[in-house]
Amino acid sequence: MRLLLLGPSELRGDDGAAVSLGGARRKAVLAALALSLNRVVPVERLLDLVWDEAPPPSAKAALQGHVASLRNRFDGSLQLVTRPPGYALLADQHAVDVHRMRGLVAASRDATDHRSIRLLESALALWRGPALEDCRSEALRTGAGARLEQTRLCALELLAERLLRTGQGTVAVPRRSTAVSRRRCANGWPRPGGRAARRTGDIRPRAHRRHGIRRRPVGKGPVSVGGRSVGGQRTGGGPPTARPQSFSSHSRSVVVQPTPSGPSADVQRSFRGCPRGRSAAGVRRSSA
Repeated sequence: MRLLLLGPSELRGDDGAAVSLGGARRKAVLAALALSLNRVVPVERLLDLVWDEAPPPSAKAALQGHVASLRNRFDGSLQLVTRPPGYALLADQHAVDVHRMRGLVAASRDATDHRSIRLLESALALWRGPALEDCRSEALRTGAGARLEQTRLCALELLAERLLRTGQGTVAVPRRSTAVSRRRCANGWPRPGGRAARRTGDIRPRAHRRHGIRRRPVGKGPVSVGGRSVGGQRTGGGPPTARPQSFSSHSRSVVVQPTPSGPSADVQRSFRGCPRGRSAAGVRRSSA
């Protein structure tokens, strides 16, 4: 039999037929035991996981009923045994997709690039949806479920790195983007960074690539949008028109007029004694 937890919880026989597991609480009991495969899970720990650390007085009796019901559904490849101080689910690691996925990811780290790609693709193919999504346990979903999702994202990052090494950058970019958009990898796993984009020739900033913004050619001015410039500079023709600024002082309002573009009357008077043929503008140019 095979137990599937990377998506909706399912129990399948050797012929692939699905075996009914029951309600969400029973699925939570099975998931808690399967995550600690071949290890004893204390009863108190099971109660806290399945009932989110608030088990009712009848929780222990309900747990015994769930265990008895699960035993009736297993064949010889899966065994649910009682071992003080709790219960243990005994099975081969490959019978539970969670442990099979972890084994494939671990094996890929020391394998050659091409073999690592095959192992990682097999591990990612085991996912059918969010892990433990139909278990009635917030502790399992936010704890073990979040850690499993982190492992999946790390596998995506590692796969992108292997694809880059084998010259498959165009395939690696979308793989890595899927992982980065969700969450960063855990410590100790490869982080390809921007190498995938650089090797494919797309050197735009990451935010621009995500939103499809084209890079402005070097030396060009800012792009004009709707008659206004983007980037703090004006691209339209002609200088901006100066507008009067008004300042209020108590009850009076003082209007400051813009400075005229030509020489003022005082400046013109100061050049009345200039030699013939030289204008005020000419003197200004010579003095400059």
